[in-house]
Amino acid sequence: MNNSLITRIESRRWAEECYAAADDKGAFVERVNELHNGVPVLQEQPKLIPMTDREARMFEDMAIPFGANATNRVGDVELRYLQRLADPPSELMRRFIEDVRRYLASPAVSRMEV
Repeated sequence: MNNSLITRIESRRWAEECYAAADDKGAFVERVNELHNGVPVLQEQPKLIPMTDREARMFEDMAIPFGANATNRVGDVELRYLQRLADPPSELMRRFIEDVRRYLASPAVSRMEV
C-alpha cells in the first residue's frame, strides 16, 4: 500500500472512532486527546466567576509579581497588558516553554549553578 492510501485509511478509522464516541462528550474528548498522543486538543474551560467590585479594587492595589511591569500596581498598567496576560498561550509559546523545561532538565545545564 502506498502512504496516501494508508493515511486515508488511518484518517477514516480515526474519524469513525471519534464519531462513535461523540454520543458521550467525555469519551469523545478523551479519545481525541488519546489520538493526538496525549496532547490535549479539547479541554473544558471552567466557568469564569468575575470579581466583585470590592475584589477588583483589592486586586488593582496588588503589585504585579513578574515581567516588565514587576512591582507596578495592577491598576496602574494598561488593560491591554492584562489582556495579553490573560490570553491563552499560543502554540509557539507552549512549545518554547516546553523547550525551556527540557533545556533546564538537560545534564549540561544541571551541572551549572543557578
